[in-house]
Amino acid sequence: DLGSDLPALRAVGYRQLWDHLAGEYSLDQAIEKGTAATRQLAKRQLTWLRKWTDLQWIYTDREGNVVEKGRSDGDWACTGSKPLDVALKYLGLNPM
Repeated sequence: DLGSDLPALRAVGYRQLWDHLAGEYSLDQAIEKGTAATRQLAKRQLTWLRKWTDLQWIYTDREGNVVEKGRSDGDWACTGSKPLDVALKYLGLNPM
């Protein structure tokens, strides 16, 4: 009952894997194409978000800790907070 016309299978990553399973290209090519499609989607999303003038960006390090720029050396300083905690505080709610 599954087919490439289903909305869920048209999502980034699924589409490329579905094409691999259909024999259109190798698994390595599917991974490569899925990675490229993900990158393209992220670029489109960032372009869309940059149009929001009152958007508050929350920057994180690889561990998910919130970081802030502002040290005298121009580097990022870790606040130790998690993005959800920052968002809840911004909304006036107490993080758990």
